[in-house]
Amino acid sequence: MVNPIEILLVEDSPTDAKLTIRSLEKSNIANRITHLLDGAIALDYLFCEGIYKDRDHATDPRVVLLDIKLPKVHGLGSLLRLRHAPTTRPRQRLQPIGRDPLRSFPTTGNPALLTQG
Repeated sequence: MVNPIEILLVEDSPTDAKLTIRSLEKSNIANRITHLLDGAIALDYLFCEGIYKDRDHATDPRVVLLDIKLPKVHGLGSLLRLRHAPTTRPRQRLQPIGRDPLRSFPTTGNPALLTQG
């Protein structure tokens, strides 16, 4: 039996989120997609803090699709915290995506794909 793939989508644009979710669902890529609107909420979710304090780390998403231009906590700020936290750093890897993957990080405006390694 295949393990379910859970994806966390952090995107503040409703249009972009809807298109991403539709594409993932049509491709049967994810069993569950969680959509959050800003970097602060995403960090709370990933670190089981704030309103997500009772969430079990065992249900961590296998893939995080993270927009760089986010309200509250910028996408790059979120990436830095994830990369430096002992609970997420060893199992996370960053794969920039965009028109020019080599330039999409550190410039703003392009999305980044963060996956478990």
